Amino acid sequence: MVSSMEIHGFSPRIRTVSIEEGAKIAGNMPITVNFSKEMKAVDIEVSGATGTTTLDPEGWKATWTPSTAIPEGTHILTITGTDTEDQELEEFEPISFTALPPDTTPPDIDAAACEPKNGEIDIDPQKLTTIKIVFTEEMSEAKVDSFEPEDAKWMFGSHMII
Repeated sequence: MVSSMEIHGFSPRIRTVSIEEGAKIAGNMPITVNFSKEMKAVDIEVSGATGTTTLDPEGWKATWTPSTAIPEGTHILTITGTDTEDQELEEFEPISFTALPPDTTPPDIDAAACEPKNGEIDIDPQKLTTIKIVFTEEMSEAKVDSFEPEDAKWMFGSHMII
């Protein structure tokens, strides 16, 4: 009986890139690339800018981080690499994008757009299936460090249940 199977011989492909053709990004924004196979080496380059490419320990994701802010204007992103079988990355169509001044304003939570609202009362915890947190700008990633339902404070009318 076969419990797992690896497929060899197929060239790796790019699954996703954190920017799209024609995107406008902050000049200090890192660029992330996800691959279809485990990669051994990846080179991400941005015309007119210097940066460092880091491959995650599993080899499926690479991140290019600018050494200094990408100069304002139009740039070309190119990606090359080889997988753990020494197969070249499938040809990748370079992406043209525009760098804007670096974003120096930290993101914040848009309390008016969050659900439930801060201070909202009479919430039935049995019906609350989703907690929606909205930020004031697009986030490449975000996480909640911790949330334990038993730590939640629920308001019913004028009574707080802890």
